[in-house]
Amino acid sequence: MKQLVSPNLTVQGKAGWCLWVAQEVWGVPHLYAKAIDAWNAGNQRTDPLPDVAVPVYWTFFDRIDGVEYGHIATYVPNRGIYSSPFNSSFGSEWYPTIQALTERVNQIAGANCRYLGWSETLSGVQLVIEEEDMTIPDADNYYWRYGQKLARQVRGRELSRDEFRAALVGKTDLNAVEILSDDSEADTMLHAQDVGVIAVQDNWEGQIESLTKQLNDTKVALQNAENKPPVEVVKEVEKIITKSVYINDPILAKNTQDTLTIVKSIKGMLINFIGVVKNFIKKG
Repeated sequence: MKQLVSPNLTVQGKAGWCLWVAQEVWGVPHLYAKAIDAWNAGNQRTDPLPDVAVPVYWTFFDRIDGVEYGHIATYVPNRGIYSSPFNSSFGSEWYPTIQALTERVNQIAGANCRYLGWSETLSGVQLVIEEEDMTIPDADNYYWRYGQKLARQVRGRELSRDEFRAALVGKTDLNAVEILSDDSEADTMLHAQDVGVIAVQDNWEGQIESLTKQLNDTKVALQNAENKPPVEVVKEVEKIITKSVYINDPILAKNTQDTLTIVKSIKGMLINFIGVVKNFIKKG
């Protein structure tokens, strides 16, 4: 919310004059006789307290004359509740929470005090207002933030300026995130991220490097085969190929065949070498 009127937290007043103090704190006309009248005349809010200063209200009936006077004070975020005094005849007091002030009023007025809520207005004056979400303009800094950086993070590529204008300009921040994320490109990017996580966890880079070394070692073994019997060559090659490719996630493994093509190709080449050598033995 946006603060339209800032409270004057230096105002002092008499005990029992909570409405007068609150009206002075906010600098508004003195229109009502009792705090409960101000509550009934305002736009009543019972949702959680906002991130701006607002009037807050309680109801209670005087235990002597039975009149419902109510109580009004000022809520200030990160500070507490600023109220007319209860512990002295003149001044002001801070309470850390709504509950703390409620308990203090109950000590004085009897156990009938109940917190009601807060209001955006007092004496007809708008003190705070709900802010509308800002829409994204066709400006360079917004294109960089949404069309380039955020688009790359979500979709894996930057939007052209025309795409940015067509899809995001005039939309709110939330709309922009929804538009970028609710798209097949975003789904593809998310899958690629999942594959990348498994690739790091299972050390695909190391596996490819290991298989490549096995291939090179096999080539060397075959080049040195001239002075060895064929059976010994087969044993040596089989000894080299000892490691297999693995993926921890079975669902991901099922959907990443293209990613594993190079790894499988290298292993296939090694197996083919063994087959060639075995055939050579049979023919011999």
